[in-house]
Amino acid sequence: MKIRLGNKLCIVLGTSSAAKEVLKDHDITFANHDPTVAALAASYGGMDIVWAPYGSQWRMLRKVCIHQLMSNNSLDVCSLLRRREVRKMVAHIHAKIGETINIREQIYAAILNVITGMLWGDTVKGEEFSCTGAKFRCLIDEMVEIFRKPNVSDLFPILARFDIQGLARQMKRCVLLVDQILDAIIDRNQKEGSSKESKDFLQFLLRLMEQGDPKMPLTTAHIKALFLDLTVAGTDTTWPTSEWAMAEIMQQPAVMRRAQEELEQVVGMNHTVEESHLPKLKYLDAVVK
Repeated sequence: MKIRLGNKLCIVLGTSSAAKEVLKDHDITFANHDPTVAALAASYGGMDIVWAPYGSQWRMLRKVCIHQLMSNNSLDVCSLLRRREVRKMVAHIHAKIGETINIREQIYAAILNVITGMLWGDTVKGEEFSCTGAKFRCLIDEMVEIFRKPNVSDLFPILARFDIQGLARQMKRCVLLVDQILDAIIDRNQKEGSSKESKDFLQFLLRLMEQGDPKMPLTTAHIKALFLDLTVAGTDTTWPTSEWAMAEIMQQPAVMRRAQEELEQVVGMNHTVEESHLPKLKYLDAVVK
């Protein structure tokens, strides 16, 4: 089905077979996204993975992520970080038994701490880490809200210069504040260099930038755009899934009991769930799906 939204022609895929044909069989043909005004502002003009057109720059960024950040070795190195943040979240929730809690905030904070820990490691420590993380989280929240708002400038590009709803101005203000945070972290990481305790993703990217590829140089704008991709995509997908799964399971007492029984059998009442348990928790996996 095709529909026209303003000047934009949109095709709606109504079946899984049609989606497979577009997203898998003919992926390269349909690979490019039409960036929104807010997306262009947030991605430094399309210098990230999400909005960059398919080509050498996109392939370079994808290769960097897959081979360095998403590799089995990198994920293994970060296992202690994930374990620490999840345990901290569970302990905080356990201490609030009998009280009303905002589970979204707890999950979101844990995920963001894991992602930023993987990205820039121990560059920021102690109270400064908490303060920087809180500022960063507020800005990411605001950017996601701007992304979600329909913008007349996207439907009628001729009006984009007027920014009628002010969304481009709002996004640019957020990006300017994010810039200040990321520039400070990048600058500190460059100064610490090899003396750093952990080898994080930022160190790898800075080393790649120093080496320089004349055909496709990596810049600080690429790094910052990539970091925004990873934090927005990593948080705004995971916490809603977790929150909705918990909301739904609370409406299904029989399902909750069965999930609890599986946890008791596989993990035990006096033990904490570890990542090694996950392949054995078949029913819990089905509940989340």
